[in-house]
Amino acid sequence: MHPIGHQGTYFSVPGIHLAEPSPQRTPVIWQAGTSGRGRAFAAKHAEAVFTVAPTAQILRRYVDDIRDSAARNGRDPRSLRIFTEITIITAATDAEAEAKHAEYLEYTDHEGALAFYAGITGIDLSELDPHEPLEYVDTDSARFALEIFSEADPTRTWTPHEVARFVGIGAMGPVIVGGPATVSDQLEEWVEDADIDGFNLAYAITPGTFEDSHRARRARAASPGRYWEDYDASITVRERLYGVGERRVRADHPAAKHRR
Repeated sequence: MHPIGHQGTYFSVPGIHLAEPSPQRTPVIWQAGTSGRGRAFAAKHAEAVFTVAPTAQILRRYVDDIRDSAARNGRDPRSLRIFTEITIITAATDAEAEAKHAEYLEYTDHEGALAFYAGITGIDLSELDPHEPLEYVDTDSARFALEIFSEADPTRTWTPHEVARFVGIGAMGPVIVGGPATVSDQLEEWVEDADIDGFNLAYAITPGTFEDSHRARRARAASPGRYWEDYDASITVRERLYGVGERRVRADHPAAKHRR
């Protein structure tokens, strides 16, 4: 505990903060966004990063860039924990999961999906020909949300119709469909191929998507160490990321220099 002692242009704060600090002192610093600016910011400041990409191969380029930039900033590139958005649709068998996915698609709304996309990117695709390829337009609102559908994958041409179908279930990330073994195998492939540490699970329905995902994980005899079975409620978020005893920002993080 120490006086804040802030002296700034607009105000000064001399006293002790009124809230007791948590056991991990500094909150874990998360960053969301995989644009060029977002990756640069993450490399300097983030401890954990939310990312999204349509394929593991595309995501790997962004992950490599984040880790390389972190190293150039004097940080341990492996200290950044990187997560990607995934929607899981699963059932007891692959066939049942495919049928469930087809049913969910029947409930998607083309205009609603394009409205969701417009809210993220600031661009209204409903004014375009639904079957004409997209062209990249640079905007401040969400460069990456445009990039993944126009520039990132040279093997695929995206149209407004395909974008609406893609984001109609879950969000901006891919949808994995299959039984427990299929889903688990694909998740492990993403971890290996994209060099990520975990997933940010989106959903088609709630709480059903999360319940199905949990049951699938329990039903699958996954590789040792891939999935946690026991959670210790006494440890902090940072300890969950780095291990028990790791409660403060690491020494190579820029926030560490502000310790007294």
